[in-house]
Amino acid sequence: MRLASGPNRLKRDPLTKRQQPLASPHSLVGGAKADFVHLSCLILEGRNDEQKGRLADALVRAASAVLPEVAAISCEVRDMDPAAYAKRAG
Repeated sequence: MRLASGPNRLKRDPLTKRQQPLASPHSLVGGAKADFVHLSCLILEGRNDEQKGRLADALVRAASAVLPEVAAISCEVRDMDPAAYAKRAG
C-alpha cells in the first residue's frame, strides 16, 4: 500500500488513496497522549456488510504493518452517495 501525499499523489495507481493529516496536541489513546490513525474508505454502493468488514480489517492490517509505532488504528468503510458522486473519465 502506498499513501498518496504531496506532489506525487496523482500518479496512476489501481486505487486512489489520499491522506489528510490532522495533528492535535489533545489526542489521547486510552487516556495517554499517543498517535492514532483513522482510515475513512468511501466506496460505491453494492457491497454487503461482510465485504465492507473484510475490507476494513484488511486496511487496518495493512496500515498496522507500515505504521507499527502508531498506538491505535481504526477504519470506517461506507457507501458514497451516488447522487452526490461525479467522476471525470480519462
